[in-house]
Amino acid sequence: MLKDYVIWMFEIKKWTTKTCNLRITAVKSFLEYCADEDVTLVSVYNDVCSIRSLKEHKKTIKYMSTNAIQALLKAPETNTQKGKRNRMILIFLYDTARKGSRVCRYYFKRLTY
Repeated sequence: MLKDYVIWMFEIKKWTTKTCNLRITAVKSFLEYCADEDVTLVSVYNDVCSIRSLKEHKKTIKYMSTNAIQALLKAPETNTQKGKRNRMILIFLYDTARKGSRVCRYYFKRLTY
């Protein structure tokens, strides 16, 4: 029964493997709870546990070339205060490998350059 549901999710609905795996996990968790409450459902739970999750294809990370990084770091004009600040932000992002949203949590007013 669950195998048919997985086929329906993946082939007919065209859901991603991650979504299908989350649904499979939810069904397994629910059936585990049901099996704890009603002993007659233990065999159903054991059958469902034999169904494996779908394999996810890992995406490769695309990196910037060295030349592109150097050009990006040289882009801000360093003869103005804002240019120096922007260059420091870019260097900080590069050195710490942070996302822009995470950097917003830091107080750049406290940085000295």
